[in-house]
Amino acid sequence: MALRRRMHKWLCWSTVPLVALLVFDGYRWWQAARINTAIRDGSIINAKGQLPPEAVFAQAYYQAQKSNQESATALYKQVETVAQNNLKNAARYNRANSYLQRAMELDANGNKQLGLPLVEMAKDAYRIVLRSKPVTWDAKYNLERALRLVPDPDDSDDADLPPPEQSERALTTVRGFTLGLP
Repeated sequence: MALRRRMHKWLCWSTVPLVALLVFDGYRWWQAARINTAIRDGSIINAKGQLPPEAVFAQAYYQAQKSNQESATALYKQVETVAQNNLKNAARYNRANSYLQRAMELDANGNKQLGLPLVEMAKDAYRIVLRSKPVTWDAKYNLERALRLVPDPDDSDDADLPPPEQSERALTTVRGFTLGLP
């Protein structure tokens, strides 16, 4: 009888954490389903408060679709600060796209000089994405487009210049001096 009571007591106390875990998981599932519904129907754009990075990313995407690039860029930056690697890279890539799109719009309107900093920021963001994930072909393509708009300065212009005076030389390049073999 005592064994039966102990087993019953143990069974009751072991189910309490399980029920608590199920309630917590159920709440998180309900929260995710609510956010997914808001993303699907577009009402995420008006959501306020503490949102997960995925919801903020969706808000930024909707802002970009509405050609509100400044707001989209700010939201993408917000996602970059709190998200994990894949979402962070996607936000950085989309932010670079926003920069490049605004620069191309300025270039089409005859304001190429105003778009130069935007192109440079886009190139930097694309390079960061490619450093973290080199197989991102879309980032490679868009970086190439940005480089066509504003090419990087060539370092070959410095090759024709003489070496600076008082420059240091390595011992191995000084004539008549050898270090010898070990």
